[in-house]
Amino acid sequence: MKRCLLQACGLVFKLVVVGALLSGCQSVQNTAQKLVEHDGDNVRLINRLTPVQVPSKLAVGLERDLMNKRADSYGLIAVPEISNYLNGIRDRLLKASGVANVAGRVYVAADPTLNAMTTPDGNIFINWSLLHYLGNEDEVAAVIAHELAHNLLGHADSNVYGQYVQKTRWLHRFGLEIVVKNRDLAANYLQKGVRKGEVSQLKDLQLATMLATKVISPSWQRTQERAADLLGVDLLIAAGYNPDGMLNLLSVLKQNEDNNRKGPDWNVLGKQLMAIAQGDNRMKLYGGIGVLEMIWGHDHPDAEVRIDEIQSYLFRHYDDSQLATSYQKSNWEKVRRNTTFRKMLVAYEGALAAHKLLELGQVEAAYRKSMATVGAARNQAYPAFILALSLDAMGQHREAQLALKQALDRGQEGSGKVYDKLAQILANNGKPKEAAQLMNTGYERFGRAPQMVPAIVRYQRMSGDGKRAGEIARQCALKYPDFSDHCMAEADQS
Repeated sequence: MKRCLLQACGLVFKLVVVGALLSGCQSVQNTAQKLVEHDGDNVRLINRLTPVQVPSKLAVGLERDLMNKRADSYGLIAVPEISNYLNGIRDRLLKASGVANVAGRVYVAADPTLNAMTTPDGNIFINWSLLHYLGNEDEVAAVIAHELAHNLLGHADSNVYGQYVQKTRWLHRFGLEIVVKNRDLAANYLQKGVRKGEVSQLKDLQLATMLATKVISPSWQRTQERAADLLGVDLLIAAGYNPDGMLNLLSVLKQNEDNNRKGPDWNVLGKQLMAIAQGDNRMKLYGGIGVLEMIWGHDHPDAEVRIDEIQSYLFRHYDDSQLATSYQKSNWEKVRRNTTFRKMLVAYEGALAAHKLLELGQVEAAYRKSMATVGAARNQAYPAFILALSLDAMGQHREAQLALKQALDRGQEGSGKVYDKLAQILANNGKPKEAAQLMNTGYERFGRAPQMVPAIVRYQRMSGDGKRAGEIARQCALKYPDFSDHCMAEADQS
């Protein structure tokens, strides 16, 4: 059987965000997942799907879902030719699944991380950086098939997902409190440098910021990932794609995970976060420490095991004659030659390179790189954001504001991160009231997205109106329970 063609396709791929695979959680009582756990079962997962999709209990509505995504990210990239192509693949996979009434669409997210995700509403968001590394349509279809499988299997409604959200909410609050309490310290550091005795506090702030913004991202429990892998393979085969597309992605996933964990920085970060967490009783009570132990421990899922499971599944359920052996390249190559999309990718790649230069402290080089590559994407959120970061770091605050305002005024999509950065620059330059007004404008633009409210509370408080900040925070707690802790934390820092 020719199922060992694990080509390194050059993709740095991350289907599973590390913070999500909670070991020891109760398995979801889902028929499809039981099939995964019982190796001797001879039924394909695709054959056990229900003919009509039941909407998720966590769905908020397709338009509301899109607004939330825009408010909580760099926004979306709207290139009609790309959108039509990706959704054509989704339609082809859905037709092969035999399941009707499946809501959602595929979107390209303007995010530099190499990732893809689906929401309870069924929308699939593939980051632009991931698309850049896909070599053929089979691999594009593998990304969509995996995310679509999570939706078809109803993973968002599982008990495991709820347990995960509860734990990470408290873990986020733990990091958030350190960030909020030390925000004045961080501002002082940017203006005057580090004073003696502040180094330890700043390290805690840096670690907590990473904990609150980078490490924790919604994803799935191990059993759910395996189910999505196997059903994704079923969908690929039923739609006429080469299942090696999924195997290739997982082989590169392993390489990426190994590379991420080789350097000492990752291990040092884990030890430092654990040291901070051990002193917080709520972390112990709500299971946050267990999440950290999983992230830096030995329970992280092995991509090799997932590859073996897929190969075993293929051997059990499929004959060679049922499998495509070549890759479908022509349509994907045509899409990648689309002038608008190609220019956009070049600009985003340049912005990402500039971002990395900023992280290395090479401010002037970052500015030059950003200016040289922004091009036609100047009005897009992420390139404008990086240009503003470099300008702000060089002390050109007015120019940074203009770059962000241009992205907000002319950009088609809109981005909560751009609003937040512009508000931050305004506040740092003595205009917190304008910052609060700006965030309120974003709140309305994104259909009153709750993600915007904590920042409104923050800048309202910074403007000297603590009473109004408290009122908004209490309204936030009542209207948006998931953001209650964040809002109250912002209001409590008087």
